[in-house]
Amino acid sequence: MFTIVTFCTPEYEDCIEHFERKCHEFELPYSNIKLSSTGKWGQNTRLKPKALISAREHVRGPILYLDIDSLLVNKPGSPSQHKWDIGTIRNPRVEHKTKVSSQCMWINDTRPALDLLFMWDTIVFHSTAPDHPCLAKALSVAAARGDITLITVEETVKKCWKFNGQRPNRSQATLEGAL
Repeated sequence: MFTIVTFCTPEYEDCIEHFERKCHEFELPYSNIKLSSTGKWGQNTRLKPKALISAREHVRGPILYLDIDSLLVNKPGSPSQHKWDIGTIRNPRVEHKTKVSSQCMWINDTRPALDLLFMWDTIVFHSTAPDHPCLAKALSVAAARGDITLITVEETVKKCWKFNGQRPNRSQATLEGAL
């Protein structure tokens, strides 16, 4: 079993009800980490690794992270691989320069996965780049060192969520492409 984890700042608290309702409907454990806002959307996205480190303090087992403003429409599956630390998907926004997505990812309950979260948080701290490129850099460094087992997990979440689905005025996408 896995736990769905999200995080939000006060600007996104209106999205919590959907996740709680859907997780209850799909009989999935759910944890939302509430953080103070930086006052700017771009800076708030950079809080993601800090929120996931916080979640790891009380959530055991695999985590499926989804952005709080995603629309959960079907029950996700679990990764089928036996040994893995981090599971990623390609960025559903095909126009995005960073091809790995930080909107949806699996984090296993392993030391290498936790180390990656700390590395991601450190890269964010020392950079002005958004969360996606910082995650891509952390994944690249960890993979080059052989520190982590990465898997692609698109099949586990395909047709299960819609990026920005709760924010109709923002760009929306699924793994099939932009909507």
